[in-house]
Amino acid sequence: MTRALYREIEPLPALKEHILNFWEFDATSWTGETYNHTGLPDGCVSLVYACPVANHPAQVIVVGPRVSTLDISIYPGGRWWGLRFWPDSCGSILNASPVSLRNLSGPTQYLLPHFNRLTAKDLSICGSLEDVVSQVCSSWQTLLSELKDLDPIVRKSILAITASFGTIPINSIAADLAISERQFTRRFQASVGITPKQFSRIRRFRTSAGNLLKPEPDQWAQVAYDSGYADQAHLSREFLELGGSTPTKLETELAQIRHKNVKP
Repeated sequence: MTRALYREIEPLPALKEHILNFWEFDATSWTGETYNHTGLPDGCVSLVYACPVANHPAQVIVVGPRVSTLDISIYPGGRWWGLRFWPDSCGSILNASPVSLRNLSGPTQYLLPHFNRLTAKDLSICGSLEDVVSQVCSSWQTLLSELKDLDPIVRKSILAITASFGTIPINSIAADLAISERQFTRRFQASVGITPKQFSRIRRFRTSAGNLLKPEPDQWAQVAYDSGYADQAHLSREFLELGGSTPTKLETELAQIRHKNVKP
């Protein structure tokens, strides 16, 4: 039985430098018991709006960069809208160090007490994820125009790691950018909240997990080879450490969610 729909849409052009995508987790058709959903690490910071339903009031939640899973309580009729920042852009927008948000999640009024750029009241007028995109674009135009320039070293490295699906060596990136590996790691972590090696592990893991969303998934031995793992056992260990379960168990969980326009 399908428990929910998860979909992603791209940001408007004015937001693309800072926001990777907007997403929706829709469990409005679910009438069963409340259950735990495993949120997989993505190396990004997200803002999440929990739509009001029954005994669950509306609230805006910030999810910091993680290197492990996040257990999420999914209740009947629930709906969540989120925006996923580029890994290096959340600090200037939220006026908070991503390092300080690492492995944290909770209401913005507690974790970001000075952030008032996106509140539950702002989003209460939205009837769809598309409305959220428009609302953020219109309300953040001035904010985005006033932001400091992003660290070009970090943005280039994020693009390189993502393009290689997390397989490019960190020392190779540093050499290409004419910077020491130590200085590169320091700048990357300050902007993203996790180290480049951790971000690379996450990208490789998510690329491998994306195999489960294919109409006809590849054999795991082939996925391990294509993703640069030593062998299938290495891939399984990464799934346990980063995804909290084996590929088979993760496949069972993802099968209960309908996915639309998802990029791992």
